[in-house]
Amino acid sequence: MHTFLAALLALCFLCPSVSFASDGSQIYESRCASCHDSNNAQIPSKTVLKRLNPGTIVRALDRGTMRQLGSTLSATERASVAEYLSGRKLVSEKDIDSKL
Repeated sequence: MHTFLAALLALCFLCPSVSFASDGSQIYESRCASCHDSNNAQIPSKTVLKRLNPGTIVRALDRGTMRQLGSTLSATERASVAEYLSGRKLVSEKDIDSKL
């Protein structure tokens, strides 16, 4: 399973958008949607991601399973996509879930 996820992540990483957007919805659509909207049972859907707090999403992009893709985004872009998905503002570093 790790090999499959690594291959999927590599595919997402190799097909990045040419331009960076600071708007969370644009970042999601250009960098995340191809996988998270794919109805693949092994990838959390957008619906599942929307249930997470923004800190958990940022943590996944910074140090978790999405860190390779996250490393291609600025801190502002990671926060923007997290806030877009969760519908909540990232208030402080305390918002970042350390359990991920």
